[in-house]
Amino acid sequence: MQQRSRIGSVGFLFDLAALFASYAAALSYLVIQWKTNGIIPDQLFVELLLVATTFLVIALLYTRQRAVEGGYAYWAYILSDPDHIRNAHNRLLRRFFSSASRILCGIAYGGLLVFFVNSLGLIDLNGELQYTFFAFLFFANYITGATIYSLISLLTATPALVRNMRIDIWQVRNPATDFFFGIILRVGVFASIYVGLSMTSIIFSQIPVDDLVFLYIVFSFSIVTASILVPYTLYSRRVRDTKHEILARVSSELTSITNTILSPVQTDQEPSKLTRLQELAQLRSLIDQISPIPFQTRAISAGITILAASAQPLIAGLILRVI
Repeated sequence: MQQRSRIGSVGFLFDLAALFASYAAALSYLVIQWKTNGIIPDQLFVELLLVATTFLVIALLYTRQRAVEGGYAYWAYILSDPDHIRNAHNRLLRRFFSSASRILCGIAYGGLLVFFVNSLGLIDLNGELQYTFFAFLFFANYITGATIYSLISLLTATPALVRNMRIDIWQVRNPATDFFFGIILRVGVFASIYVGLSMTSIIFSQIPVDDLVFLYIVFSFSIVTASILVPYTLYSRRVRDTKHEILARVSSELTSITNTILSPVQTDQEPSKLTRLQELAQLRSLIDQISPIPFQTRAISAGITILAASAQPLIAGLILRVI
């Protein structure tokens, strides 16, 4: 486990370096702005974005640690060969947290955002103020871009992760589902809180807030919501299919026993057939009561958190418009 725990640490080191760089750039920007203008009109924007970025890095570290432990239990529940378990687990960690594509995605996202803001003239800054502001935007959004890559990787891996799981309608909670839905709900909640904080920070920046920003907010939360709904939909469909297969077998035997009992030819086995009929009827009732949606309480709590976080920037924007 100690060796496995180092998998994915490279990506986190890049995230941590970007976080420290964003703090240095933000401090330089605020100091230069104070010396140049005597005021800092977008101080709240910088502070909120730093808080959001710091929260995201901590959330990524926590999620990675949980993935190291729970991910191994997931594969150990599905596979039997220790080498296959270790290799599958390490591939999953590298894909989510430490691939070169993740680092490149972070660089591209941060660079494109700076280019977009600069080319459209969304902010009027010159000299050192411009350089430090764009450096702050780049490093903070590098982490955002890298996280988006991890989120998309999780979504694309979801069908295979669901397909690998053994469906046991009598044991919905097992090491595989604990890991899978635990990380899905955790990532969804963490991402929604980060998006809420970062989008709220834009409202307090010098960047003009228009309908495009609010459309981006809706788009961001749509991705976060999909990251929870898609896995739940895929898994629930497998549970429903398994239930239908078992119920079909139960119904077939119920029909067979019913036809035997109703047959004009009576046998000595009729009392035992009635007992079996009652057992199957009770079994069918129990299966019908099994919900195909696991961890309903945790899912509802995650949904409430996402709704609250998504409403945060919208409420802040409405308040500012009224004021």
